Amino acid sequence: MFYPSLLPRHALLSILLIAACDDAASEHKAAVGAQNEANGKIAVATTEANQKVAGAQAEAKDKINTATQEADQKIKEAQLTADAKIAAAKENFLKLREEFRHTTQSNLIALEHSVAELEHKAKKAVGKERADLHAKIKQIHARHEAFASNYKLIENESATTWDETKTRLDKEWADLKALLDSK
Repeated sequence: MFYPSLLPRHALLSILLIAACDDAASEHKAAVGAQNEANGKIAVATTEANQKVAGAQAEAKDKINTATQEADQKIKEAQLTADAKIAAAKENFLKLREEFRHTTQSNLIALEHSVAELEHKAKKAVGKERADLHAKIKQIHARHEAFASNYKLIENESATTWDETKTRLDKEWADLKALLDSK
């Protein structure tokens, strides 16, 4: 058995120092081992995290590409729909304008016949009736010329200004017709 009291003091100190050094060295060795183990776990965790980030980025990129393709397709479809509606509206406008032109031409021909009849009646009339008929015919010709001049402008009218122009021409025509039909 070992009795420390029998050893000289310096030998006892030496034994204690050696024991303490062994503990410090083993603690240092354990600390280095723990650090190495932690570094290994950090490396594995970093690799896994980087793989997850790369996977998430790839998935996000795929979702972005899919969303972009869907948006592009919707844009194309909307543009095709808009183009079709614009073409139909333009076709309808051209048809409407052509119908108005045809109706107006027919009305002008009928007006010219009525004016010719009125002129024939004026030639046969005498006195105040003749003067009144010639004055009326003169007014009809002036309004007819104004109407015909404005009517020629429909060729340059767009769909946006059509309603206003048509309303103005309809009023001019109504006024001209009322003058012709007046006694």
